Amino acid sequence: MSSARKGVTLVECLVAASMLLAVLAIVSAAFGSTVNSLSKVNARADYLQSFQILGSNFIRDTQASRRQALDWAPDLYACPSPQHPEGAQLTPLERDLVYQSYRVYYRLPGQREAWLRSLSLSPATATVLPLSQADIGWGIQSLAFYANQGKKLVTDLDRFEVRMDGASVVLRLQGTRQHKGRIAPERLELTFVACPRN
Repeated sequence: MSSARKGVTLVECLVAASMLLAVLAIVSAAFGSTVNSLSKVNARADYLQSFQILGSNFIRDTQASRRQALDWAPDLYACPSPQHPEGAQLTPLERDLVYQSYRVYYRLPGQREAWLRSLSLSPATATVLPLSQADIGWGIQSLAFYANQGKKLVTDLDRFEVRMDGASVVLRLQGTRQHKGRIAPERLELTFVACPRN
């Protein structure tokens, strides 16, 4: 009578372990590649979102402002911000606007960041002048005087250009940034157009 033992030999165990390690290595490499790709996509989306936030603020403020009160210079843009006396933001179609602040968008020379500063008007008024012609507590000042103490909206910004195009105001943003693991820099260029009130 022969006694045949059922079981696994050492060689079979080694072959199974090496096959399992090979499968794990392939899955691990695929997972690492997926995570790396997702981080690049998320970084690009965050970069684009910061430009979009700046652009949407610019459009909202410009549409609610009066054309004759807009003011701009290289790397600077200022417009009055209308609000209800109770503080609720108005849509551009509403009448009897009360302006409670100026909004100043700016990029400082030599820096690659865009900023937004709000300057309160006290008392609130229904008629406004361009900021460089208005005395809001510091006398008549150039726009550059107000380009400080703002909130940073965008980094890695190379170009911040505001211009009039007929009845519209055009904001052009251009940026580049070096992304980890890429040789060529990432480039982003967006243009926003808004029509102020008459």
